[in-house]
Amino acid sequence: MCFDGSWETLENGCVEYKNGKNTAFFVKKDSTFHEFTARVFEVLEIDSNDYDIEVKTVLKSNCHLCVVPLSVGPWPTSASAKR
Repeated sequence: MCFDGSWETLENGCVEYKNGKNTAFFVKKDSTFHEFTARVFEVLEIDSNDYDIEVKTVLKSNCHLCVVPLSVGPWPTSASAKR
Protein backbone atom coordinates (compact mmCIF):
# COMPACT_ATOMS: atom_id res chain seq x y z
CA MET A 1 0.00 0.00 0.00
CA CYS A 2 1.33 3.43 -0.95
CA PHE A 3 0.30 6.51 1.00
CA ASP A 4 1.23 10.12 1.81
CA GLY A 5 2.15 10.80 -1.82
CA SER A 6 0.40 12.06 -4.92
CA TRP A 7 -0.59 10.71 -8.33
CA GLU A 8 0.91 12.56 -11.28
CA THR A 9 0.07 12.07 -14.95
CA LEU A 10 3.17 11.73 -17.11
CA GLU A 11 3.54 13.10 -20.63
CA ASN A 12 2.91 9.62 -22.08
CA GLY A 13 -0.45 9.38 -20.25
CA CYS A 14 0.75 6.97 -17.58
CA VAL A 15 0.06 7.71 -13.95
CA GLU A 16 2.90 7.55 -11.45
CA TYR A 17 2.81 7.74 -7.66
CA LYS A 18 5.37 10.24 -6.35
CA ASN A 19 6.90 11.03 -2.96
CA GLY A 20 4.93 8.40 -1.08
CA LYS A 21 5.58 5.96 1.70
CA ASN A 22 4.67 2.31 1.42
CA THR A 23 3.93 -0.72 3.53
CA ALA A 24 2.52 -4.19 2.97
CA PHE A 25 0.03 -6.31 4.87
CA PHE A 26 -2.01 -9.44 4.32
CA VAL A 27 -5.72 -9.37 3.54
CA LYS A 28 -7.74 -12.58 3.50
CA LYS A 29 -9.09 -13.51 0.10
CA ASP A 30 -12.68 -13.53 1.39
CA SER A 31 -12.44 -10.25 3.32
CA THR A 32 -15.29 -7.80 3.00
CA PHE A 33 -14.61 -4.21 1.96
CA HIS A 34 -15.37 -3.15 5.56
CA GLU A 35 -12.78 -5.62 6.91
CA PHE A 36 -10.26 -4.42 4.34
CA THR A 37 -10.74 -0.75 5.19
CA ALA A 38 -10.62 -1.49 8.92
CA ARG A 39 -7.24 -3.14 8.34
CA VAL A 40 -6.00 -0.12 6.37
CA PHE A 41 -6.94 2.20 9.25
CA GLU A 42 -5.21 -0.15 11.69
CA VAL A 43 -2.00 -0.40 9.65
CA LEU A 44 -1.81 3.37 9.11
CA GLU A 45 -2.76 4.02 12.74
CA ILE A 46 -5.42 6.57 11.80
CA ASP A 47 -8.97 7.13 13.05
CA SER A 48 -11.76 6.15 10.65
CA ASN A 49 -13.82 9.06 12.01
CA ASP A 50 -11.21 11.53 10.74
CA TYR A 51 -10.31 9.93 7.41
CA ASP A 52 -12.01 8.29 4.47
CA ILE A 53 -10.65 5.82 1.93
CA GLU A 54 -10.97 6.16 -1.82
CA VAL A 55 -10.00 3.26 -4.07
CA LYS A 56 -9.22 4.04 -7.71
CA THR A 57 -8.33 1.74 -10.57
CA VAL A 58 -5.65 2.77 -13.03
CA LEU A 59 -5.21 0.53 -16.05
CA LYS A 60 -3.28 1.59 -19.13
CA SER A 61 -1.76 -1.09 -21.33
CA ASN A 62 1.22 0.97 -22.54
CA CYS A 63 2.41 1.79 -19.00
CA HIS A 64 5.11 -0.17 -17.23
CA LEU A 65 2.87 -0.84 -14.25
CA CYS A 66 -0.88 -1.06 -13.77
CA VAL A 67 -1.93 -0.39 -10.19
CA VAL A 68 -4.94 -0.04 -7.95
CA PRO A 69 -4.19 3.12 -5.97
CA LEU A 70 -5.64 3.70 -2.54
CA SER A 71 -6.06 7.24 -1.29
CA VAL A 72 -6.59 8.00 2.38
CA GLY A 73 -7.32 11.55 3.28
CA PRO A 74 -9.35 13.96 5.33
CA TRP A 75 -11.69 15.26 2.62
CA PRO A 76 -13.93 18.19 3.43
CA THR A 77 -17.13 16.16 3.81
CA SER A 78 -19.21 15.52 6.87
CA ALA A 79 -18.78 12.23 8.71
CA SER A 80 -22.29 11.16 7.74
CA ALA A 81 -21.61 11.79 4.04
CA LYS A 82 -18.55 9.52 4.14
CA ARG A 83 -20.46 6.45 5.25
